[in-house]
Amino acid sequence: MGRDGGYRPVTIRNGVFLMLRVILTQLVLFLLPFIGYAVWLWLNNKAHASKRWRDGPMGWLALTGIAFAMIGLGVMASFKQAPEGAEYRPAHMKDGVFVPGRYEAIDD
Repeated sequence: MGRDGGYRPVTIRNGVFLMLRVILTQLVLFLLPFIGYAVWLWLNNKAHASKRWRDGPMGWLALTGIAFAMIGLGVMASFKQAPEGAEYRPAHMKDGVFVPGRYEAIDD
């Protein structure tokens, strides 16, 4: 991302992977009610009738999926806290070198 070498491709790849994990988790949580409804239709031998799927509770499934995704975001945010006795130091430039954000022990 720059000729000065301030950005390492490995770091960017790791960040993309972590973001992709969050997006896929939220997508799966949103799709869970739809998958459950499809399984229910299949178990009741109603899957062959596409009219059943169209006339199904799509609005309720979408609202439930959105609620699952929001709860998932809340749970993920609550478990991504700083380690005990540590403080977050934001990313900054030091002597022309990019120093990423990190947690450091608090000095008393």
